[in-house]
Amino acid sequence: MRNSLPSEDVYLNAVNRLLAERFGYPLSLSPRDVAQIMRWYNAGIPLAAVLEGVADALNKKREGRLTPLIYCVKTVKVAAKRRRRF
Repeated sequence: MRNSLPSEDVYLNAVNRLLAERFGYPLSLSPRDVAQIMRWYNAGIPLAAVLEGVADALNKKREGRLTPLIYCVKTVKVAAKRRRRF
């Protein structure tokens, strides 16, 4: 399944770009956030599911507050399961 994933850099940059777009300014990912992204990558979770899950988590939180990616784990799992069904 990892063969169908983009490179690590593309994966990391896509999540970082999503966060920057949502918060309206460029962000630097924390080491903890990078580690979480790499766990999703190494687990073979498709990038689209990660982006969907992170976006879902951001939609549920209060506006203007940064959300560490550790709080997105459940929504990413849900998005990945949803994508596997189709």
